Amino acid sequence: MSDMGLVGRTIDHYRIEQLLGQGGMGSVFQAVDLHLQRPVALKVMHAHLAARQEFQQRFLQEARAAARLDHPGIVRVHAFGLEQGMLFMVMELITGGSLRGYLQHLYEQQKYIELPEAVELTRQVAEALDYAHKQGMIHRDIKPDNVILKLATDGGQGLTKFRAVLTDFGLAKLAEGGVQSVSGQPMGTYPYMSPEQCLAEDLDARTDIYALGVMLYELAVGRLPYLPKTITEAIRMHTREPLPPPEKYRPGAPAGTHAGDHAEPGEEPRRPLPISERAGARA
Repeated sequence: MSDMGLVGRTIDHYRIEQLLGQGGMGSVFQAVDLHLQRPVALKVMHAHLAARQEFQQRFLQEARAAARLDHPGIVRVHAFGLEQGMLFMVMELITGGSLRGYLQHLYEQQKYIELPEAVELTRQVAEALDYAHKQGMIHRDIKPDNVILKLATDGGQGLTKFRAVLTDFGLAKLAEGGVQSVSGQPMGTYPYMSPEQCLAEDLDARTDIYALGVMLYELAVGRLPYLPKTITEAIRMHTREPLPPPEKYRPGAPAGTHAGDHAEPGEEPRRPLPISERAGARA
């Protein structure tokens, strides 16, 4: 990974210390807030995106909306801006790694995440989404890569040692506005996309609930229900193909794991329920 020559430099009053990771829209660094003398995460958008005036305006708008979110299950945005030609967002630093990394660690040991822990982590993400949806915010890219884990001081109910924290609110919306990734391909995570997202329809909170259901399946079963490699495959799989029974991939998986309402061939694509209705049905 390239650090873009930024390690050691200071943006605004944030001194960049090391590269943490890279994605299709930018790079994330560990930095130090020189005013408050505390570590932070600093996301710097790729230069070819930051150079576009329209993208700058939309980035600042989305960052401002994300900064208003205040929930323990959502990464806090401390600041954002345009400095030295660079678009950046400053967030709280969580060093526990991602849910994706946790799953990969277990898979390398030929282990599954325990089902009670999978359900608890999903419940925590659902609570964060419920809060965000009530604020009018949709994430649009729910997946284990965008769930950061930190050691829980409370809220785990003894089922997990972690607190799940959502990151990257608003960035997927920028991608849907026509921004291209570094590779030149449209942004999107095909295995988790709702039917509406695949079909480029207007989205509401239900698209996050669909993706959360896909993520729960992945946690409980040990693999994704669908593995589309193109948008055409994603449309077909998410709108027409039945959900593979979990026991096919994980012997002993509870039958309720695959309860769903997928459309049969020839029917309209399924429409997932809003989170409030799902929670009400479970109560």
